[in-house]
Amino acid sequence: MCHKYPDFVSTTLNKKEDIDFNKFPALKVVLYSIYYRLYNPSWDKSLSDVNDILIMTAAPYVDVIITEKYQADIFDKISRLINKLSNVEIHKLSKIRSN
Repeated sequence: MCHKYPDFVSTTLNKKEDIDFNKFPALKVVLYSIYYRLYNPSWDKSLSDVNDILIMTAAPYVDVIITEKYQADIFDKISRLINKLSNVEIHKLSKIRSN
């Protein structure tokens, strides 16, 4: 955010204002996805996890998401924490493939 919006960050820091992270739902989705995926000690981490996490940034702005099972489970947890996600439908890729 500092590199893309330096004026916003500089102004906010100079005014010593709190940042309302509710205004950045994509950032919240990314942070929760990182938490639930990467900080799970039993999860076997891989480079593709980064892509799975970044894809979720669109979640607050779409009606339907199709993803793999583990990320769908994470999305279920996140959607309880971020109101903007309450109407987003989540579909597991494995169910679509089996049909």
